[in-house]
Amino acid sequence: MTSTDHCSPTPWDTPTNQPLRQIVTTEYVQQFLDILKPLSTKQEPPPPPVAVNNVEFEGPKARASTLEFKKVNEVWDKKEYKYKVVESLAPADEVNELDHYVFVARTRLDKETKNQIQYVDIKSTGLRDILRKVLQDVQGVCLQEKKPSVEQNLLYHYLADLEECRQNPSTALDSSTLDHLDLLLDFIRAAYASTTERLGPLLEKHQITYDLLWTLFKPNTLAHTKCFGTGQPRCVKYEFGEEKTANGGIKYFHVKACYLDFDGKVFGETSSEHAIEIFRGAKQITALEIFPLKYHRNERQVRAQLTECGQKFLSLMDVHLCEYKGKGFYIEKDRVVEIPIESRVVVDAAYFREENPNYARPSIKNSDKGSPTGWHVIDFDDAEEMSASAKNNGMDPSEVKGDDLLICSPTVPAFSLGDRGWAEVAVANIKEIDWKQAALDDLHIPPSKKKVVQALSEAHVNRAMTHSFDDVVVGKGQGFSVLLHGPPGVGKTLTAELIAEHLRRPLMPVSAGELGTTAGSVEKCLPRIFKRASRWKAVLLLDEADVLLEQRSSHDIHRNALVCVFLRTLEYYQGMMFLTTNRVEQIDDAIASRIHFKLKYDKLNLEQRSNVWRYFLGMVTTPQGAAIYNTDDFDDWVRKERNGREIKNVVSTAQALAIQDGCQVTMSHIEVAIATSEDFECDFKGVGSTEAMNGYA
Repeated sequence: MTSTDHCSPTPWDTPTNQPLRQIVTTEYVQQFLDILKPLSTKQEPPPPPVAVNNVEFEGPKARASTLEFKKVNEVWDKKEYKYKVVESLAPADEVNELDHYVFVARTRLDKETKNQIQYVDIKSTGLRDILRKVLQDVQGVCLQEKKPSVEQNLLYHYLADLEECRQNPSTALDSSTLDHLDLLLDFIRAAYASTTERLGPLLEKHQITYDLLWTLFKPNTLAHTKCFGTGQPRCVKYEFGEEKTANGGIKYFHVKACYLDFDGKVFGETSSEHAIEIFRGAKQITALEIFPLKYHRNERQVRAQLTECGQKFLSLMDVHLCEYKGKGFYIEKDRVVEIPIESRVVVDAAYFREENPNYARPSIKNSDKGSPTGWHVIDFDDAEEMSASAKNNGMDPSEVKGDDLLICSPTVPAFSLGDRGWAEVAVANIKEIDWKQAALDDLHIPPSKKKVVQALSEAHVNRAMTHSFDDVVVGKGQGFSVLLHGPPGVGKTLTAELIAEHLRRPLMPVSAGELGTTAGSVEKCLPRIFKRASRWKAVLLLDEADVLLEQRSSHDIHRNALVCVFLRTLEYYQGMMFLTTNRVEQIDDAIASRIHFKLKYDKLNLEQRSNVWRYFLGMVTTPQGAAIYNTDDFDDWVRKERNGREIKNVVSTAQALAIQDGCQVTMSHIEVAIATSEDFECDFKGVGSTEAMNGYA
């Protein structure tokens, strides 16, 4: 063996390699045949050729290339947890190739209610563009997708609009789009032929059945209803409706609408919800809880009324002092509390929102009674549900006109000065105040005292406008307080009322009882009351305020705390305040030093009593006319010593007697009232004590 044998093996010659290669190849072939053998036993003969009838093979069809529509169903697949489109409601394979149709009429079987809802899936781009134009103002419909879906009932509402589009030469539709539109129109007419046939006779009689309620409400229709709190007529703009079932199993037609409101910050659209409970047979359209305005018997009159109401609503968006007589309401614990109001009110939506951030708004959801007439609490501030909604649709009030005036809110939040609380009041019942001219002429106190209190009040108003004088500490000493002291019924409260009338400011009467009896309650209530009065530039009247004014002592910590809280709050009050008391000798020294002016009232003299009698007798009337009396009787009444409040009560009692008798107030009615009053005085004070507080000093 040579050295090369150790370096690299010599390749075999071809003849020498051939026998081995044959052996290896034969072995591999046998293994391969063994593998194929079991497979070959399972093969079936090839199927016979299918006749194609000389039709060439077609690829995927172009979108909307087939001038047809397809009806399909959409059912819930529990296994895959999604809706599937199938040929029928029976179990079947999913349908996918639908784009070559002009549109697809799809019926969805709701997985929960099992109700059927019809949709039209638009495949034609030309048809899609037409619907974008026709349905551009409809809420809740998205036509910006390439292949949008539209609820079938909606297309029935707009059948006339689509027909008009078809006939309008200005639309300049190409032949293909016209064919697609004709196909859709024919489908809608055929699908709703029975509906149209039923509607005709019903609408001629202004009637409707429950199952056809949806046909009345075309999107953006003005719908007439009533304010749930005041009963006043109102309009809303219909958005959409559907049948729902309340907790108690009662079916109802749920209406979602919108109207224009002001939440204290933003003016814009906000939503409202209404319900029409299921009913049998046909019903007058105007008897429905909500119905299209066009069916109202007095549509023109209602339009004029609501237009005026809308204009007034827009004028009340700031702070306004007004007169109100009518029904008011507020919502408490999911229920409407109605209150009769006959007083001046301050309309102030912004401050109402501040003081009542969680005020409940009405809705038909989650009825406790299982009825669609229930209420669901929604924060007035929610925050941001109503407010954000308004911001998204924010409007300029100066641009509101036409039909938008009809859907302005029929109520505004207002503070009733007479009832001393917030309520929603009807805009229609709000009136401008007829201010009393020469109001101070009715104030029967010595002229010198009247002149002083008038001058000081007017000076404070002028000073508040110019800020000409302030305390050493900024924010202190800018208020004006007057203490009125004297026996009951001599004009203390009347003075504050007439000063407010003279200055044309709201009068805010507050009793000590409203503030509570603890330092904590006073500290909580008083700043809020002072803030209201300052914001509204009101004349604040603390009537019978002895509990807050009484002299402090070392043995009554409770009283001391009350007085301290009042002192601290009083220093920073910037408005005008009148305080009345019958016990001036018990006022705390620190409070007395903070009172700007003290005015003493004496018993009414003969002339003053005469003026008071004439004043009240001049005011009292019945449907039959004014009071009738003679001078001699009048002089007898005047000589009897009575205070102003007692005289007022006598005249008021006489009026009640006259109304019961159906006649004017006469001398006999007044005599009966006087006798009744004196009987009480004899029992209450003892014989001989009918004279009024002779010992007052």
